[in-house]
Amino acid sequence: GGIQMLLQQIDGVDAERAGRIANARGQRRASSGLGIAIPFDGKLYLIAGEPDKELAREITPAGADRIELVQVSEAGKFSWVEGNTLCVVSELKSGKVHRYRSEVDDSFSGKLDWVYQEEIYGRGNFQAHWWSPDGEQLGWLELDESAVQEFTVVDHVEDGHFRVKPEIYNYPKVGDPNPTVKVWLGDFGGSKPKTTELDLSDYGDEEILVTRVGWTPEGEKMLFVVADRIQTWAHLHWVDIKSKKQGVWIREAQEAAWTPRPNPPRWLADGSFLWESHRTGYNHLYHYSADGKLIRPVTQGEWNLNRILSIDEEAGEMLYSSTEDGAIDTHYYRIGLDGEGKVRLTQGRGSHALDFNGDGSLALDRVSALDMQEEVRLVDGRTGEVLEVLARGEVDAVGKTEVASWEVHEIQNRDGVPLDVAVLKPGDFDANKSYAVWVSTYSGPNAPTIRNRWSSSSWFQFLAQNDILVLQCNVRSASGKGLKWTAAAYKQLGIPELHDLEDAVDWLCAHDWADGSRVGITGYSYGGFMSAWAMLASDKFRLAVAGGGVYDWRMYDTVYTERYMQTPSTNLAGYEATSCIAHAG
Repeated sequence: GGIQMLLQQIDGVDAERAGRIANARGQRRASSGLGIAIPFDGKLYLIAGEPDKELAREITPAGADRIELVQVSEAGKFSWVEGNTLCVVSELKSGKVHRYRSEVDDSFSGKLDWVYQEEIYGRGNFQAHWWSPDGEQLGWLELDESAVQEFTVVDHVEDGHFRVKPEIYNYPKVGDPNPTVKVWLGDFGGSKPKTTELDLSDYGDEEILVTRVGWTPEGEKMLFVVADRIQTWAHLHWVDIKSKKQGVWIREAQEAAWTPRPNPPRWLADGSFLWESHRTGYNHLYHYSADGKLIRPVTQGEWNLNRILSIDEEAGEMLYSSTEDGAIDTHYYRIGLDGEGKVRLTQGRGSHALDFNGDGSLALDRVSALDMQEEVRLVDGRTGEVLEVLARGEVDAVGKTEVASWEVHEIQNRDGVPLDVAVLKPGDFDANKSYAVWVSTYSGPNAPTIRNRWSSSSWFQFLAQNDILVLQCNVRSASGKGLKWTAAAYKQLGIPELHDLEDAVDWLCAHDWADGSRVGITGYSYGGFMSAWAMLASDKFRLAVAGGGVYDWRMYDTVYTERYMQTPSTNLAGYEATSCIAHAG
């Protein structure tokens, strides 16, 4: 409301809409007291300015077109992107804009191209310029797409009219050129900005990706992660902002798999940091000194660290979730930062979510399972002991109608690998009847289909009411158990996954009540590929509905596909082995 009122002072601004946008984006307030920068309708506004100035004013520089990706530094400096050009205002009173961009037409400064945002930094996140903690230094990426080949998409319904319109994008398909990347560092603390392109010549002619950018807590070093094109290794790289001296703190590498993109360091008060790594085949946390020397592992074992809930440096401990007690469940634990004194805080099977009170002595545990509706428990924050069940989210229809129910099993595949499967049986299940089987899957790398939490899918209930068994299976490479398991699909996407789905079908159809001659499969995206592939490479399936699939991996983008398949020049047999197009004849 306050922002809307202030914006009313600006002629021509839809104050209500601008206020909603500003609130939704959570715009940062500059510590200098300059105020809040709000990008709105291609312009830039400063809200709640200096006490002796107007409360709201437009600060869009003269001649600026549409601006995006606005960032405000802690020192009250502004940066944004305009027409793929990085723009910086280091001193608001003068309003002088410093512009940075390569002379190459297909270049981006401070903004990500399509493949970087889609496959590296996250869908919809085009941000590629980052201020230091003190707000005086700015790091950014410059991407050159001039060698990236074009791809045409046809818009079949242009502006509400039933005409077609070709839309042309730069889209790097496997084996084709990627955008090249440069890393820049700008010093905006003085009267005249100083910019430096960082020297990455140590990597020679090897094609690289820059997959993370950040800062040390005091801002004396900029950090970035460099990976090779097919992502077999990743380096945590640092550069000193004063001397421009560079180095590598951590080198991650895999021989029989890819190296997952590392998460940013978690900094501790003494300058040391915590670092997640898959180096053992499982994701675990490691403690490093401020100069990048390994101190000790914090977690270890044949299970995956999933999420760090909180870190209490004063107590020397942290809360986290992991797969230690079941990959389809979600359990939380407390452990010392020295790796000692581990305590499990969640009791019983299912997916738990903890919400602690102020001093951590109590927590609310929201838990459900495929066969258990959600309940809220009051638990002891130190031991996890259940003190009281406060509420149960009961669905009235359950118990009053013949609602289908899930069963969870662990089976063995043909190689002796345990697989999690779930079966939904009709509410009036009769072992003397014969039921068709419907497999719903995704099966993409490290993307489990089954989560042990309450499911209220009306579609699955509809299938069960029509005498169809629903079968789901976490194939070994999509089990969520760790890179050691996920790597089964390396250089052969689709092959081990289909074997596991076949084994799950065989296990179910060994029962007289499951009809092996009436098995269908469906999925979308990776699941669409698996559904089509199942029809072409297996005799277990009678019907498939495949949506949005990649029907030959040579058709997909570089960064996602080459991570798992390498390139056609190094793994042509792997690409040809699972081409749905080739197998369709």
